[in-house]
Amino acid sequence: MSKNTHSPFRFKQFSIGQSEGVFKVGTDACLLAVLSPISGAKRILDVGTGTGLIALMLAQRCHDAAIVAIDINPKAADLAQENFNSSPWRDGLSAMHVELKSFASSNPGGFDHIVCNPPFFKDSLINQKTTTAQARHEVDLSLTELVSSARRLLSHNGKFTFILPYQRRQEIEAELMAQSLHILKRIDIKPFANAESNRVIYTVSKTMSTLSAEPLIIYDDQNQFTPTILTLFKPYYLRL
Repeated sequence: MSKNTHSPFRFKQFSIGQSEGVFKVGTDACLLAVLSPISGAKRILDVGTGTGLIALMLAQRCHDAAIVAIDINPKAADLAQENFNSSPWRDGLSAMHVELKSFASSNPGGFDHIVCNPPFFKDSLINQKTTTAQARHEVDLSLTELVSSARRLLSHNGKFTFILPYQRRQEIEAELMAQSLHILKRIDIKPFANAESNRVIYTVSKTMSTLSAEPLIIYDDQNQFTPTILTLFKPYYLRL
C-alpha cells in the first residue's frame, strides 16, 4: 500500500513474537481480521495462517468461537501453534499442517466463517525461495481452488471473507458467480484519498442478500493512519 504498511503490534493482554513482544505485521492482514463480520460464528477457519496473526486477532474479537488455522507449510503451522499456546485464547485455537482441498473434503459444511489472505501475485515473476513463493504467488492455491474449497467448507448460512488486489475484481466476481456464491459486502481499499483502489475485501455467502459496497482510506495526506483506521486498529497495536 505504501512504504509504511508495517507497524509495531501486539495483542491486548499479552505480547507475541520477538524483540520484547513487538513484531512487524502487514496492514492487509490486519484489515482482513478487523473487517471480517464474525459476530455469532461458532467455528471459524483461517486459510493460510502463516504465523497465526489473523486467527489471534479473530480470537480477541470472538472469545467463544473455535478457530482452526491451516497452512500448507509445516513450519508455519508449528509457529502458529506456538503463538496460540502463548495467548489467552489457547483453548479455542488450533493450527494444522494440511492442504486446503484435502481439508475441505474432510470437513464439508463445518464452518460458520472462513477468512483468507491468499497469494496475491498471479502471472508475475515467481520468487525462487519456495516458502516465499507459496505465500505470495498462486503456486499451490489458485483462486478457483480457494473459492470452491471455501464453498464446500461453509455452513448453510456461513460467510467467507478474503482480500485480493483490486485489479482482479472482475476475475474474482466471475469466479464467485461460477461457484454460486453471492457477494454480501465489498470494501474497496485506497491507500490515499486521491489514489486508485489497490485492494478489495469481499464477504460472500451461499445465500443471496443485498450487496453493500463502501470505500476505505488507509492514510491521510501526512502519511498517517486515518481516524477510521486508527479506531479499527487501536485495540491491537502497541502504539499508533
